[in-house]
Amino acid sequence: MYDIIEVQVVALVILAIIFGEYISYRKLPLVSTKCFTGILVFAGINLALDFITCFTIVNLNTIPEIVNRILNVLYHLSFIGVMAMLFFYVDFFGKEQKRESIGMYISKMLPAALGGLVVLFSDISYYYDGTKLYTYGMAVNLCALICAIYVLMIYICLFIKKFKTGKRIRISLGVGIWVILMIIQLYTHVLLSTIASVALILIIFTAMENPKLYIDDLTNCFNEKALKLMIDEIKQFDKRCYFIQLHVDNYDNLSARLGSRVLNWIFLQMTHFNNKNDNMKVFRRSADSFVVLVNNDGNKVDFIVEKISEHISKYNSVLIRYHMDVVNSSAIETYKDLESILDYQNYTYSYMDKSMYHYVDSTIRLAVERKDQIVSLLKEAIDSDGFEVYYQPIYNVKTKTYTSAEALVRLKDTSTLGYVSPQEFIPLAEREGLIGELGNVVFSQVCHFLSTTKVRQLNLDYMDVNLSAIQCTNPNLYNEIFDMIKINNIDPSSINFEITESAVLEGGNQLTQIMDELRRIGCRFSMDDFGTGYSNMSNLGKNDYQTVKIDKSLVWPCFSNNESDSKKARIVLKSVVELILNLGIDIVAEGVENQEQLDMLKELGVNKMQGYFFAKPMIGRDFIQFLNKQDSAIKKQK
Repeated sequence: MYDIIEVQVVALVILAIIFGEYISYRKLPLVSTKCFTGILVFAGINLALDFITCFTIVNLNTIPEIVNRILNVLYHLSFIGVMAMLFFYVDFFGKEQKRESIGMYISKMLPAALGGLVVLFSDISYYYDGTKLYTYGMAVNLCALICAIYVLMIYICLFIKKFKTGKRIRISLGVGIWVILMIIQLYTHVLLSTIASVALILIIFTAMENPKLYIDDLTNCFNEKALKLMIDEIKQFDKRCYFIQLHVDNYDNLSARLGSRVLNWIFLQMTHFNNKNDNMKVFRRSADSFVVLVNNDGNKVDFIVEKISEHISKYNSVLIRYHMDVVNSSAIETYKDLESILDYQNYTYSYMDKSMYHYVDSTIRLAVERKDQIVSLLKEAIDSDGFEVYYQPIYNVKTKTYTSAEALVRLKDTSTLGYVSPQEFIPLAEREGLIGELGNVVFSQVCHFLSTTKVRQLNLDYMDVNLSAIQCTNPNLYNEIFDMIKINNIDPSSINFEITESAVLEGGNQLTQIMDELRRIGCRFSMDDFGTGYSNMSNLGKNDYQTVKIDKSLVWPCFSNNESDSKKARIVLKSVVELILNLGIDIVAEGVENQEQLDMLKELGVNKMQGYFFAKPMIGRDFIQFLNKQDSAIKKQK
């Protein structure tokens, strides 16, 4: 008896291992996953019946004929079930649109249904000679025919529907092995049907249906691959749901401070808010971003977001800074849409109000589309001279003249999207890795402008040029700047580089060395946007800045309608100005827009100012005319 069933024993061991691994992990509620579960169930039943029918055939003399027939018919029906479920698995996996009419489903089930009915009433015979055992007859032939029909339908699906090449090859290989083993069984009468089915299941399991493929090992959440599959399913069945993004805004800081192992352990604990809620599934989209899928109506979103926040608040001691976005499934069609929306939300978060969460519907697509269009414009502008430099004069209160100016970049193309503010396209250039090239274009134009206009004859001491944080991490920055200065034959002292404090922090010691080298040839440096971000007074003394530019966020609150707020803001501004002046550093106040602001800043001792009250940014030729008028006015006064 063992000699007859030794192949089935091997099949049983392999199937038991697959089944044990399969039930050990959480699975996505996909139709294809349910079909694969069906394949496993039918294969398990078929294998069990294979053992039982071998026993009943060997013992035909002692077991009633009707019992033996029923068991053998069930065996063949379960075999048909394996192949039918395999077809539906492949069919669902390959569809772009999974919704079908009931009639279509019935037509695809027809071979199994009709064939099964015929098998129930067809002849079936048994052969056993002590060493070889098999069944034959009309029922067996019909079973083989039905399975052949489903094999043909599977191959048609594989080659007429959209499958990734790797998946198509694996499924084709598995079905091909199954066919070969069944042909061998047909001619040798060796019982290979169960091992053929298990081999096919093993290939599909290892390539596509192993739950571990869709689990993030570090946090035990579902991973990005699982999220992509889930979105395909949701959109194709037109399910209503919400995607709640939980984005850790200070991930890099936490990782450096705690270490990745500890941080991932915290994330593991933090994302377990869905343990008892089958309607919520958590996906790790990236190192710093999680997506919670909620199959609920919109009325429960507020409640769920609040519960998530309450759970995360348990880890307040770690100082996790995060934000949440809620995306309605109606706003997306593919995973790429969700990815674009969430990336856009992360990019714009610093400009948003700090609400508990931000709700996103289909209208966000216009903003995302605009962002993509701006990025395309930037790339095109870099390649085709699409930028123009504007100059905004800086007024010197003591000399009552304009003694410097800041170079500001503008996009020439105003027909595609209209005017695009630098406040909109510069952060995008930084995010997309284009800011280095953009900065080189601007500096090249400024150097050319200085070399051809002799602005020093018009009392202009230097030109302010911004250096971005990304430029400051470029190890070749000094050589690129020096070469540009040399090519245009300009005095290095006519260049004043504006650097934000965050850029200095990112540039580190490398930037400090570059700054020292540029100072040696005569370039100047200003700290830009002081008063924003994490302005640190101690950093003013660490670097040799000739100027500090005070951001308008320190000036404008001094004129708040709230008298108490205004008074506090003036105290802060006064303290900042006194400290900077005591360090012997010059001050430029940005954003000056009226006489009242001018008078207050003069009273505090600020001598240089920039803003619309004095002049708006202007193109090069208008700037020269502006300086010429100033020069003429001064000469007339003399």
